[in-house]
Amino acid sequence: MDETDPLVQQRLQTALDSTGGTVTTISDFKSFVDVLVNNIMTPLVRLIFAAAVVYFLYGVLKYVHKGGSEDDRRAGREMMIWGIVAIAVMFSIWGLVNLVLGTFEFKSGRPTIPTTAATPP
Repeated sequence: MDETDPLVQQRLQTALDSTGGTVTTISDFKSFVDVLVNNIMTPLVRLIFAAAVVYFLYGVLKYVHKGGSEDDRRAGREMMIWGIVAIAVMFSIWGLVNLVLGTFEFKSGRPTIPTTAATPP
Protein backbone atom coordinates (compact mmCIF):
# COMPACT_ATOMS: atom_id res chain seq x y z
CA MET A 1 0.00 0.00 0.00
CA ASP A 2 1.40 3.39 -1.02
CA GLU A 3 1.87 6.17 1.46
CA THR A 4 0.09 9.35 0.41
CA ASP A 5 1.53 12.77 1.10
CA PRO A 6 -0.29 14.35 4.09
CA LEU A 7 -0.63 17.63 2.17
CA VAL A 8 -2.41 15.82 -0.66
CA GLN A 9 -4.72 14.11 1.84
CA GLN A 10 -5.51 17.47 3.47
CA ARG A 11 -6.30 19.11 0.11
CA LEU A 12 -8.45 16.16 -0.92
CA GLN A 13 -10.37 16.33 2.36
CA THR A 14 -10.84 20.10 1.92
CA ALA A 15 -12.17 19.51 -1.60
CA LEU A 16 -14.53 16.81 -0.32
CA ASP A 17 -15.75 19.05 2.50
CA SER A 18 -16.45 21.91 0.10
CA THR A 19 -18.54 19.66 -2.15
CA GLY A 20 -20.54 18.14 0.66
CA GLY A 21 -18.26 15.12 0.99
CA THR A 22 -19.56 13.33 -2.07
CA VAL A 23 -17.71 12.35 -5.20
CA THR A 24 -19.99 11.61 -8.13
CA THR A 25 -19.00 9.23 -10.88
CA ILE A 26 -20.93 9.07 -14.11
CA SER A 27 -22.11 5.52 -14.54
CA ASP A 28 -25.45 5.93 -16.31
CA PHE A 29 -27.72 8.59 -17.81
CA LYS A 30 -29.25 9.58 -14.47
CA SER A 31 -25.87 10.26 -12.90
CA PHE A 32 -24.87 12.24 -16.01
CA VAL A 33 -27.97 14.42 -15.70
CA ASP A 34 -27.38 14.83 -11.95
CA VAL A 35 -23.79 15.96 -12.52
CA LEU A 36 -24.85 18.26 -15.35
CA VAL A 37 -27.60 19.93 -13.34
CA ASN A 38 -25.88 20.05 -9.94
CA ASN A 39 -22.34 20.94 -10.99
CA ILE A 40 -22.84 23.01 -14.13
CA MET A 41 -26.38 24.33 -14.54
CA THR A 42 -27.11 25.34 -10.94
CA PRO A 43 -23.96 27.44 -10.42
CA LEU A 44 -24.28 28.96 -13.90
CA VAL A 45 -27.92 29.94 -13.39
CA ARG A 46 -27.12 31.40 -9.97
CA LEU A 47 -24.24 33.43 -11.41
CA ILE A 48 -26.29 34.82 -14.29
CA PHE A 49 -29.23 35.50 -11.96
CA ALA A 50 -26.94 37.39 -9.57
CA ALA A 51 -25.51 39.40 -12.48
CA ALA A 52 -29.05 40.31 -13.61
CA VAL A 53 -29.96 41.47 -10.10
CA VAL A 54 -26.78 43.57 -9.87
CA TYR A 55 -27.49 45.07 -13.30
CA PHE A 56 -31.05 45.91 -12.24
CA LEU A 57 -29.87 47.49 -8.98
CA TYR A 58 -27.23 49.50 -10.87
CA GLY A 59 -30.03 50.78 -13.12
CA VAL A 60 -32.05 51.80 -10.04
CA LEU A 61 -29.02 53.57 -8.61
CA LYS A 62 -28.37 55.34 -11.89
CA TYR A 63 -32.03 56.33 -12.20
CA VAL A 64 -32.19 57.76 -8.68
CA HIS A 65 -28.71 59.25 -8.43
CA LYS A 66 -28.71 60.96 -11.84
CA GLY A 67 -32.29 62.18 -11.54
CA GLY A 68 -31.53 65.64 -12.95
CA SER A 69 -30.57 64.54 -16.46
CA GLU A 70 -33.28 63.04 -18.65
CA ASP A 71 -30.75 61.00 -20.64
CA ASP A 72 -29.33 59.40 -17.48
CA ARG A 73 -32.82 58.67 -16.20
CA ARG A 74 -33.71 57.05 -19.53
CA ALA A 75 -30.52 54.94 -19.44
CA GLY A 76 -31.26 53.87 -15.85
CA ARG A 77 -34.84 52.98 -16.78
CA GLU A 78 -33.64 50.86 -19.71
CA MET A 79 -31.15 49.09 -17.44
CA MET A 80 -33.93 48.31 -14.98
CA ILE A 81 -36.16 46.97 -17.76
CA TRP A 82 -33.41 44.74 -19.19
CA GLY A 83 -32.53 43.58 -15.68
CA ILE A 84 -36.14 42.53 -15.11
CA VAL A 85 -36.19 40.77 -18.50
CA ALA A 86 -33.00 38.88 -17.62
CA ILE A 87 -34.41 37.84 -14.23
CA ALA A 88 -37.63 36.62 -15.90
CA VAL A 89 -35.65 34.66 -18.49
CA MET A 90 -33.55 33.01 -15.78
CA PHE A 91 -36.65 32.03 -13.80
CA SER A 92 -38.25 30.54 -16.90
CA ILE A 93 -35.10 28.61 -17.87
CA TRP A 94 -34.77 27.19 -14.37
CA GLY A 95 -38.47 26.33 -14.40
CA LEU A 96 -38.09 24.50 -17.71
CA VAL A 97 -35.10 22.54 -16.40
CA ASN A 98 -37.08 21.47 -13.33
CA LEU A 99 -40.12 20.67 -15.47
CA VAL A 100 -38.08 18.37 -17.71
CA LEU A 101 -36.40 16.72 -14.72
CA GLY A 102 -39.76 16.23 -13.00
CA THR A 103 -41.52 14.95 -16.12
CA PHE A 104 -39.08 12.22 -17.02
CA GLU A 105 -38.21 9.63 -14.42
CA PHE A 106 -34.46 9.21 -14.78
CA LYS A 107 -33.53 5.64 -13.97
CA SER A 108 -30.51 3.58 -14.94
CA GLY A 109 -30.06 3.65 -18.66
CA ARG A 110 -32.30 6.05 -20.51
CA PRO A 111 -35.26 8.27 -19.57
CA THR A 112 -38.75 6.82 -19.68
CA ILE A 113 -41.75 8.75 -20.90
CA PRO A 114 -44.73 8.58 -18.52
CA THR A 115 -47.84 7.04 -20.02
CA THR A 116 -51.47 7.48 -19.07
CA ALA A 117 -53.71 4.50 -18.47
CA ALA A 118 -56.46 4.05 -21.03
CA THR A 119 -59.92 4.43 -19.52
CA PRO A 120 -62.69 2.16 -20.78
CA PRO A 121 -65.61 3.91 -22.55
